Amino acid sequence: MKLVLLSTDGVLADFYGGVSRLFGVPHPCWGRTDEMAIAFGVNAELIWRDIADAGPIFWDALSLLPGALSLVDLCNQHARRGIRWSAVTGVPTKDADVGKVRWFRRHFGRGFKRYTVSPRAHDLAHPLAILISAQPSECLLFERSGGQSYLWPGVNNERSGKPIDDALAEVDGILRPPRA
Repeated sequence: MKLVLLSTDGVLADFYGGVSRLFGVPHPCWGRTDEMAIAFGVNAELIWRDIADAGPIFWDALSLLPGALSLVDLCNQHARRGIRWSAVTGVPTKDADVGKVRWFRRHFGRGFKRYTVSPRAHDLAHPLAILISAQPSECLLFERSGGQSYLWPGVNNERSGKPIDDALAEVDGILRPPRA
């Protein structure tokens, strides 16, 4: 049975938009916190300190990314055919888990429980697991740990600008059972 893991930050939640709001700058065109630090003229530790100081509300206030609801709907359709799925998210700051659980419930309903809190998504890798992430480094680590991955169109990755409908169609094709 396949297991699909949806990386929360960058696939479902607009982490970079949240950082932009926190620092009062336009929405980013970078893809890593070290690139943000350079753009802001600060070091990455300051960015993470300010996120931590904002507390759970930073995570709860993140916007849904385009295609997030459609991707969750697609996973739910495949779940009816036996595929298991979960959003996966790390806890990079104190109390981030509190804000992220609130975020899941706000966007997907109070009863939503399809999330896994793990600082290391690659620990969940196995041959039948596929990680959908917008971070190339996360995809590579997941594959090196024995899983499969799909690079979702994200801020400043090689699929940036790819139509979400095309990405959804590709994921649908990956999750469909092979034709007999």
